[in-house]
Amino acid sequence: MRARHSGGRRYVPAIVALICVAGCAPPSPDEIVIEGRTEFIIDLENWTEWETGADEVREERIAFEPATATEAVASASLSAAGGAVAAEGETAAEGEEAAEESEEIEEPQGPRTTNVMFELLIRFNGAGDPLPGITADILHRDPFGREKARQLEWVDTSGMRRGEPRQFSFELEIDDFETGDVFAVELRSYVPPEERGEYREFSEATP
Repeated sequence: MRARHSGGRRYVPAIVALICVAGCAPPSPDEIVIEGRTEFIIDLENWTEWETGADEVREERIAFEPATATEAVASASLSAAGGAVAAEGETAAEGEEAAEESEEIEEPQGPRTTNVMFELLIRFNGAGDPLPGITADILHRDPFGREKARQLEWVDTSGMRRGEPRQFSFELEIDDFETGDVFAVELRSYVPPEERGEYREFSEATP
């Protein structure tokens, strides 16, 4: 029995050494990135749809309104009662046409490709230096919360300090957008190894 007891002791230092080696091994590049991503909090503050041709429509509306007001003043100054009535009738007709055009513009449309401006707020809560950047998942959902698409956006976080909030704005082209669709932002807590090549922080950390 004593031989067995003393023989068992011979393996203890080797086991302790193995545990020490395993516990003291430096983290891999992926592990550093995974830990670094947990030090950020990201929120979607706002998003705005910018439809193709929206600027041209806005310019037409601004140009149209002063012309209508000028014609109204001119019609009020006409000396002939018949002329005044006719001018007022034309102004009213034009106003109705403008209202109809406005309704057509604002009427909900079917699936379309549009541009969306996103505004994010990011906070860094780490004790050391932040990652130079993180990749956020931008989720496109229908009015019932079902996911329609997902896009990745790289955000530069270099130089951020602990507790510092920073705002970021960027624009994405969105396919299959319908009235009532919504967006959300996600900083995934775990990215599968097979998908890490799509996340810039992982690809840059890998030698």
